[in-house]
Amino acid sequence: MKIHHVVVEIHRPTETYPGQVAEGRYTFEDGEVTLVDHVGQPVRDPQGKTYSKKLGPGEDAYRVAGRLTKQFRSARRGGNFPPQLITPN
Repeated sequence: MKIHHVVVEIHRPTETYPGQVAEGRYTFEDGEVTLVDHVGQPVRDPQGKTYSKKLGPGEDAYRVAGRLTKQFRSARRGGNFPPQLITPN
């Protein structure tokens, strides 16, 4: 099993902000993309859900893995909210 790497843009860079990306790993076997950890085990969100998708006609494994990475990141963060800022008292 080969583990592939994907990088997706979360926030575009601006003149004053360097931008933000998220990285993920995935396998592609038998026409299905599955998000995995560094040893090849399927990742699970806090509810235990795994992230896989069979490719449809014309779909690209890298792009599908990117969408799954964004979905997984959102689930781990508790939704589509901006990063929480922690400021000292």
